[in-house]
Formats: sequence, C-alpha cells, structure tokens
Amino acid sequence: MLELKSYILLIIFICLGEISLGQEVIEYSNDSEVQKIGKYIEYYNDESNNISNNQITAFNGFIQSETVHPLIGSENSTLWIRFTINNRSTSERLLLHFDEFVAAEFSFFSFNGNELILLDKMLPSDFSGSNSRDFNIELIPNKNSTSTYYIKVKSEWKNSSYGFKIGTEISLNQFYRDKYIFDGIYIGVILLMFLSNIILFTTVRDLTYLYYGLYIFFFAIGLLGLVGYFFEYGFTRSTDSYFLLNKIISLGIVSSGCLLAVTVLQTKIYSPIGHKVIIGVMVITLLFTMTMAITRHIDLYVTLISALNALILTIFIIVSYIVLRKGYQPALFFFIGWLSYLITTYAWAFHLLTGIDSTLFKHKPEYYLIVGHGVEVIFFSVGLAYRVYLMKKEKEASQEEAISLLKVNKEIITNQNIVLEEKVKLRTSELEKSNSLLERKNKEKTAMLKEIHHRVKNNLQVVNSLLKLQSREFEDEHAIAMFKEAQDRVLSMALLHEKMYKSDDLKHIDVQEHITLLAEDLIRSYSVKKNISLDIVIEKVEIGIRTLVPLGLIINEIISNALKHAFKNRSEGLIKVHLKQQNEGSFELIAGDDGMGYVQKSRATGLGTKLIQIFTKQLNGKLEQLKQPGTVFKLIFEKID
Repeated sequence: MLELKSYILLIIFICLGEISLGQEVIEYSNDSEVQKIGKYIEYYNDESNNISNNQITAFNGFIQSETVHPLIGSENSTLWIRFTINNRSTSERLLLHFDEFVAAEFSFFSFNGNELILLDKMLPSDFSGSNSRDFNIELIPNKNSTSTYYIKVKSEWKNSSYGFKIGTEISLNQFYRDKYIFDGIYIGVILLMFLSNIILFTTVRDLTYLYYGLYIFFFAIGLLGLVGYFFEYGFTRSTDSYFLLNKIISLGIVSSGCLLAVTVLQTKIYSPIGHKVIIGVMVITLLFTMTMAITRHIDLYVTLISALNALILTIFIIVSYIVLRKGYQPALFFFIGWLSYLITTYAWAFHLLTGIDSTLFKHKPEYYLIVGHGVEVIFFSVGLAYRVYLMKKEKEASQEEAISLLKVNKEIITNQNIVLEEKVKLRTSELEKSNSLLERKNKEKTAMLKEIHHRVKNNLQVVNSLLKLQSREFEDEHAIAMFKEAQDRVLSMALLHEKMYKSDDLKHIDVQEHITLLAEDLIRSYSVKKNISLDIVIEKVEIGIRTLVPLGLIINEIISNALKHAFKNRSEGLIKVHLKQQNEGSFELIAGDDGMGYVQKSRATGLGTKLIQIFTKQLNGKLEQLKQPGTVFKLIFEKID
C-alpha cells in the first residue's frame, strides 16, 4: 500500500514537471538584484476581446517571449501576459515594476490553481500628483514556492514595450538611484551645452550656435521620453498627449538638425545639391507631420517618422562626407558624430528586433542612444571649436595679408612720394622762374601804366590850363561859364588818372575816396560861399576805370548843376551821392540836392544834360528823376569793365 502511494506521488510529480516544461519559470534568488522578466513572459493578443478571465487560465495559445524587451500587443485589442515566479530569496515581498503605461486599462491577477484573483487595477488617471512615479505592483510569493500571475492590458497601441522588472524595494531603489545619477549627468551636460550655445548665439549672432543648441535640446528631450521620463512624470499617459509631444520633438529635431547641417557644412558652397536635398527633406517632414496630425494614424506615423529620421541621418552623413572630400575639414567631426549616432541607433534597433540581450546596457538598452548622442555632441562641439579655430586662422591670415599689402602699398606710396617730390621740386623751380618772369613783366606793365596815367593826367592839366587861359580873353559871362564847366570835366578825368598813377593796385580803385575828393574839389572850384553839406554813402564795390570815368562825369554834372542852380537865395544846402550794388554786374546810383528843384526851361537843354544822357547810354543804364524835395536822380547801370 505504501509502495502504491509512493508510485502515485511519483506519477503526479512527473506530470507536474511535464506541465512546468511548457513555461519558463523566473528564478529569483538574490535580494539585491533587479531582474528583467521580458524573456520569461508568455503573451497572447485577444483581437476579438472575447476571452474572459476564467477562460484565459485554460487557454493554450500563449506565445513564449524570446527577448528582454518584447514588442507585444496590437491596436485596440486585449493583451494577456502570464509569468511564473519561483521565489528562492529571503524576502516574501517582491515588487513588479514597469517603465511605461500607455494603455486604457491595466489589471493584475494572481492564479490560485482554480481561478484568477484580482490584485490591482489601474487606469491612466491613477498616475497623477504624488503617485505619478509609483509604477510598482506588490507581489507576495511565499518563500521557496512558485506563483503564477496574469496581466490584462487594454491598449491603444501596437507593439508596446513595458519593460517589466522584479526586485525587492531596496534593490529597485538602488537600481533607479544609479539610473537617475546617469541620467542626471546626461541632462546636466546637455542643459549646459544648450545654454552655452544660446549665450554664444546672443553674443556673436551666429545662427550656427542657435541651431546647434536647439538640435541637442530637442534630441535630448526625445531620448528622455524614450527611456520613460515623459511617462514617469505624467506627460504621455494618453494617446493624444504622446502623439502631440512626439510630433513636436520630431519636428524640432528634423528642423534644427537640417538647418544646422546646411549652416555648419556650408552646403551652399560645397554641395549645392546636398543643400537642396536637406531643405527638401525638411519640408517633406513638415508636410508629412501635418498630414499625420489630420489622419491620426499613430502607428503609421511612428513607423514612418522613424524611417524618415534614419534617412535624414544617412543624408547628413553622405553630405558631410562630400563636403569633407572637397576640403572643408570641420565636416570630418560632424561626419563622425552623425555616423556614431547612426551606429548606436542600429545597435539599439538590432537589440529590439532580434531579442539579443545587451551586455553593455543590460537593464537599459535605450542608453545606446544616449551614449550615441553624447558622442555626437562631443564631436559636434569639437567640430564647432575647430570651425572657430579655422575662422580665426583665416582672419589672422587675412590680417597678415592685409598688413603685407599695406606694407607694399606704403612702399609704393613712399616711392611715388619721392618721385612726386622730385617732380614738384622741378615744377616749383619752373613755376618760380615763370613767376619771376611774370612778376618782372607785371612790374614793367604797372610802371608803364602808371606812366601813361601820369602823362594823361599831365596832358589833362595842360588842357585845363589852356582852357583857363582862353577863358580870360572873354568878357561874356556865359562864355566864361562854359569854359569853367569844361575845366571841371577835364579836372574830373584828371583826378581819376592822378589817383590811378598814385595807386599801388591799378585794378581796384577806392570808389568812396574818389567820389568824395571829386565832390570836395567841385565845391572848392565853384567858390560857393554857402554851407554845403555832403552826404556820400558808397558801399564797397569793385568798379574799373572804364566804368568809373563815365560814372564820375555823370556825378560831376549832377553836383555842378546843383552848385550852380539849386541853392539860389539859400545859405545852406545838402548834396548827396549814394552808390550800392544791386546784384552781380548791376549798380544803383542816387545823386542830387535838396535845393529849389529842377527847372525844365533852364536845365533841360544844356550840354550837361546831354552829357549825362550820353554817359548813361554808355553804361547801359537807365536814368530817372525821383519825386523828392530838390532834384534827385536815380541811375541803374552796369559795369562795363
């Protein structure tokens, strides 16, 4: 009987063992370890959403996962996940942790052998406020026992990765403490790089630094979302928020990356075709994102934008290589930076697609992308620094070339100055000789002109003396008066020639002095025993001898007539002569007296009046009598020199 019981127990044990061979069991034995359970889970997509909780326990269609980060689930379906834990640790309290929760509903069950027991049920709204970072579900497996659990996920996404881990509270805290240190260093470096480039942009006004700062900023934001921070802090708990944030980040990366590439590689100069391709891809990405925003094909968008980003990265590498081949050395650093990130991206994608575990980043293969981006940033920074170095060298070379050209120009100018000085000396010597000859000739001409004026003056005085002698032979007062007027006219001309003879400047004559002397001589000549005042106002005018001779004769006739006729029966009188320049070449003379006024009968037909008319015509002038007390004439005339 004992042997029969032993045999039955052995049969049961063997059967249970055969059953357990269908599913890999999670062996958890080290309390300080955080164990990823992705390759130990089984999953099934219930696309019809008809399998109940009781039916799933007897369902045989589960698929065994083959990777640490399985991509499971389908859009708008129910995903069932099953795993079994053999707790051989010293702890009776384990935690199940997951990185992201992009689902409409998440239910967690334990299996007691007969039915599912609901342990926890969560919705996206449960992760808010103080609970936003608590993504742990408590497991209470007995020591040295095996427990099976089921997870029911109603998802809006296709091929989601939840990153399940189990561990004790202490081991998980230590795991995420190390994670936050690594991420904190990365965030700090990226933030520092972003701020430094923005400061450089505001300082030097070079758009390259703005594009570079925005590029590493958007890239870092995208990577932080990829490793779970957006979900952890509540930014992408819903489909709409995830889709919107993904579009913003994608557009930011593509736009800033394309603008950085065409600017830093100087594609307009070194690769015009590459420049057009990069700008075209940027426009296509913008239009594609706008189209996807309207259609809301989320899975299609994520797939295509990932492929488009890989294509853009490949284009950057090709264009940077072309630019490098054309001799622009900074392109080497950008080529290496983009190539390193492309390699790490392929390594990460290879891990996701093949399920081969990462030895370098066992718990977080997404860090391939962070490290790749870090290497990219390092090479980009070195490339920008080298670009500045080359620009500085070019500036120094330009300055040296400019200095060299200045020296050459200075030597040329010095030689030219020497030649010019010699020519100036020669020309100066020639001019001095010419000036000396001209000065001698001028002196001779001046002396000759003075001699001519002297002889004319002497001859006029002889004529005046002859007229005076001739007048003594007449007893007729009228005849004597006629001779007297002739003498005054001759003396007026003689006075001008005498002044020219005595003047050092034959060209410029002091008109004020000449007219004043003429008026005073006439008053003395007529021996007027009356108090005659002179009002002579002559502006500073330049009149030559050809104009001054007829003008002086006109003034002579006006003053002579005034002295003879204006002041009869009066003991005093005023004679005025005003001369001013109206405009260039035109002058105004106002001359007359304040006497008894003009008498047409006695003064209209005399020789003096005819002479005034002749001289006025000679000066191209116009004479008129002003309506003022006495006799006052206004003469507008031109300079005829």
